[in-house]
Amino acid sequence: MPGASGRLVRSAPGTRARQRRQGRVSPSRCEELILLHSGAEVEQTVRGAATAAAEILGWWAGLTVVWTVLVSTLDSLELAVGAGSALLAACAARGARRAVSR
Repeated sequence: MPGASGRLVRSAPGTRARQRRQGRVSPSRCEELILLHSGAEVEQTVRGAATAAAEILGWWAGLTVVWTVLVSTLDSLELAVGAGSALLAACAARGARRAVSR
């Protein structure tokens, strides 16, 4: 069953089975609570990963545009190097922003 922190708390061995036998908690309700809790954690993880990917993509696109504007001649090798450098800088920018916001 969920604790105050929202995480599943393990009860003493046999407690849940004893509660089921006594009719306090139905087996389907226990399974429903576990599935709902697991689904919420998965949803939060997916949302966090999507937010991180969107932020890195935004930084990458902006830094790549800046690189291409500042380069005098646009060659495919320079574009590849610029895109790679922009990706590294985007990851660093996300890490710096997260460090400051904590």
